[in-house]
Amino acid sequence: MVELRAWTAVQPRPLVPAHFREVFEHAPLPTIVVDLDDRVVHANEAACRLTGYQPEELMGRAIADLAHPDDRQATLAAQRSVAEGTAPAASVEARLARADGRRIWAAISYSATAGAGRPYLVVQLVDVTEQKRAERELVRSNAELSSFAYLAAHELKSPLQILSGFAALLDRAHGPQLDPQAREFVGWIMDGAGRMDRLIEDLLGYCSVDSDDVTVVPVALGDAVGEALGQLEHEIQRRDAILIVDRLPSVAGDPVQMVQLFRNLLANALKFVPDDRRPQLRVWAQRGVDAWTVTVADNGIGVEDGARERIFAMFERLHPRERFKGTGIGLAICKRIVERRGGTIWVEPNPSGGSRFRFVLPDGVEAAPASPVQ
Repeated sequence: MVELRAWTAVQPRPLVPAHFREVFEHAPLPTIVVDLDDRVVHANEAACRLTGYQPEELMGRAIADLAHPDDRQATLAAQRSVAEGTAPAASVEARLARADGRRIWAAISYSATAGAGRPYLVVQLVDVTEQKRAERELVRSNAELSSFAYLAAHELKSPLQILSGFAALLDRAHGPQLDPQAREFVGWIMDGAGRMDRLIEDLLGYCSVDSDDVTVVPVALGDAVGEALGQLEHEIQRRDAILIVDRLPSVAGDPVQMVQLFRNLLANALKFVPDDRRPQLRVWAQRGVDAWTVTVADNGIGVEDGARERIFAMFERLHPRERFKGTGIGLAICKRIVERRGGTIWVEPNPSGGSRFRFVLPDGVEAAPASPVQ
């Protein structure tokens, strides 16, 4: 058991009552008591094992002094918020230097207490070094996988273009001389090449969401919707769709990705309205405490309850390709874009029929609503 003499010389009255002292000393969670200046006045055995210091070596040291220089200010900010009474508790993750020079990652939590008639802070430490290592490995692995998928998809485009190009030349040069079955085979080749090209483009779009070239700036969502509608103009005119776009705000995001987000949602909404029904689409936004909730509503066939999570997965298709064309990646791209901005996306029934795709984007900029899209 850690001797208490080292700190009782400084503090004549014991901080830990005698009947709790042994429980405190042998507690498995590393715990340190500091004064309001962040100076250690007591540390239990687990804290000494974690830091590698003897009790007398920790006395009078500041927790922030053990932190990596890059993490010191965050540690001090957490300590001060509790010491000054602006928060009942605070936590921070920081790299700490052990006595042997090795650095560890620790989750540090501060809370206020009173001992011997004076206020103190209780500091509890959790070693998260292995967790941080696993997170770094996961990030590295995901980056490698994304890079591989991007390069593989990009390299597939060249042979695919050769395949589709020669199939088109064959059809143009010898189509009239081919028998019906041969012409059907050529049609299958061209159709398959077209589907593969769309799939590759969607894969490249999915991988590009994680690109280092993403630029986060204030984006007027009204402008993003307008550009997305411009890209869908042919389909909108063909279906004679009714579009209602309310005044939309500006948020922090990548302009290209915001256009891609709305294009995918609006194209999805148009696609799943039956041919015998005139599409009616509406886009609007609602202000939350610190975020905007944006809704894209349609009057299509809707989404069954059991499929509302699955439709955002890669290559997930709820209907046969013969009925509704697509690669099954569009909504996965939407989910990726929204989550990369710290938001969430989901689908729910539209009270008037169809679906409402809704996503939340944190309010990262001061923004006035943009003008309505005509």
